[in-house]
Amino acid sequence: MLNVIIEDSVSLKIDNFLESYSNIFLNRFSDTWIFDEEKIRNNFILSVKNIRNNIFSEIEKEFVQEEIYWYKPLEKSKYQYYIAIEKPKYSLKIEYSEDLKNKIRFIEKIEFNKR
Repeated sequence: MLNVIIEDSVSLKIDNFLESYSNIFLNRFSDTWIFDEEKIRNNFILSVKNIRNNIFSEIEKEFVQEEIYWYKPLEKSKYQYYIAIEKPKYSLKIEYSEDLKNKIRFIEKIEFNKR
């Protein structure tokens, strides 16, 4: 098992993506006169928190393993890997580096692609 270190810039990008994703939905359900509008908004906010946890757990699950298959080499000790996220339907393009001597993988960059 390897230690996975997610750089702050990656965490920030995930949070920014989810904030944009949330704003699109929440803006549609503001002042609609629907009876349960507030309940709908609160349930959506909870689901976004679950999506965030899911993204981080998927990254952890994939990169903690000793062997990673289907990666693309970029340059010395840097690689690219894709993860599919089911809800919402996005794939994550992740760039990482590794220090196998110290059993560490560094998640350095992330991009979201709609599927």
